Amino acid sequence: METAIATVFYLDKPPYKNEKPYFCCLPPEFLQGNSSTNHVHIPADITVTNIRSEVATFSLDENGFEVVEQTLDDQFNYESVKSGSEIEQRYIQKMEAFLTERFEAKKVVVFDVETRKRNREFPGNIGEKSSLEQPVPSAIERAVYIVRQHNLDEQLLSGRIQIINSWRPFFSDLEDWPLGLCDARTIDIEEDITPSDTVFPNNVAETLQVHRSSAHKWYFLDKQSQNELLLFKIFDSDDTSSRVCPHAAIQPNLRGYGAARPRESIETRAMIFYG
Repeated sequence: METAIATVFYLDKPPYKNEKPYFCCLPPEFLQGNSSTNHVHIPADITVTNIRSEVATFSLDENGFEVVEQTLDDQFNYESVKSGSEIEQRYIQKMEAFLTERFEAKKVVVFDVETRKRNREFPGNIGEKSSLEQPVPSAIERAVYIVRQHNLDEQLLSGRIQIINSWRPFFSDLEDWPLGLCDARTIDIEEDITPSDTVFPNNVAETLQVHRSSAHKWYFLDKQSQNELLLFKIFDSDDTSSRVCPHAAIQPNLRGYGAARPRESIETRAMIFYG
């Protein structure tokens, strides 16, 4: 498979032996002159492998990610899928139906939708930090919240629970900041992952930060089309399967990348209930 070089930013390890990482999403007046974060990220040049010729060999349970075909209708684009819009609700319904069928799940709830468009003036504004969203306690708490918020049967909490993200560009042949995915089999949960607090005005959420390891293996899908959906794992209560898939926007040093149409993409986060 073809390889390239890209840069990602890992959380530095030494500063956090005695202090938990944090990031404050607060107005300046709340901070009173204090720093909004103690995160220290270090750049790392990584080898990224293009999975285009071997797409079928990667799976959620083994690698933490996979590529599936799903047609994106013309009605869905960066301009139309606005937060709270009818078009966004259609996309949510489309994804919930698709994921329910694919995973033969009892219930799927898409609880977050994020659209992004890169500004040419800020080439790194998509974010190259390797990241995860949900540690185990936060994932279970969110599952409980979703069940109660939607008045679902609490029996759903007794079975397997997953958080699966979906990601795709709004147009085909993407050659601008594709999504890089780290093979879950190369992650040491104890050594490579650190919980971090994200502080909001009314609550604190816990996320996960990733430390660098020479064992990590990174992949991407060259010239991803709008009808190719990347699915990747954020949480899985089944500890016999892959648990997490760190991910980051990357810019491979391949011809065409960096001069192409700026990326426009959509990502969903979904809670998958099997119970």
